[in-house]
Amino acid sequence: TPSDTLWGFANGHGFGQFYAGPYLVGVWGIRLQQLIRDTYGIPTCIINGGAGGSQIEFHKRNAANPEDLTNAYGKLLYRARKAGITNSVKAIFWSQGVSNTYDTTIHSYPIKFDELYRGWKLDYPNVKMVYVFQDRPSSCSDKMIYQRELREYQRQFARRYDSLRVLSLTGVDNFDGCHFTYEG
Repeated sequence: TPSDTLWGFANGHGFGQFYAGPYLVGVWGIRLQQLIRDTYGIPTCIINGGAGGSQIEFHKRNAANPEDLTNAYGKLLYRARKAGITNSVKAIFWSQGVSNTYDTTIHSYPIKFDELYRGWKLDYPNVKMVYVFQDRPSSCSDKMIYQRELREYQRQFARRYDSLRVLSLTGVDNFDGCHFTYEG
């Protein structure tokens, strides 16, 4: 809700919630924060704008209302603006795409990602790097017929954007064929 802008200690659990629940940054976010603290001795803030099982369309910026609370982009931007940190964001991590491998929406994925990327650069003007996690082959469903196309699009992003790096998830251990376990 618009009034829910409280800060809290980040946590890594919260499965079963469509949106990142109260203070949920995920296991990966917790580990990243720990590594930064232990290596550099500085505190960090991670805001998770994820929405499980969502297509890229749900994450796009609404130009008429960037803080649109009906989509993931608007909710994340709203929280960042309320916290006064939009100018302090240094990196964006993007791990999404599986839900677009079920149908031909995959063919417009690069265009939609470009719109999303431009929105991030506009609303978070000091972002230095966008990290895209390239999906790995999955056996979640036999309907995911465009997995290869998604990975190729994601691979190509590194050539298209100077401040973007692609990180492959292929070969990362503790993958059950659909999701990563806690250790993964």
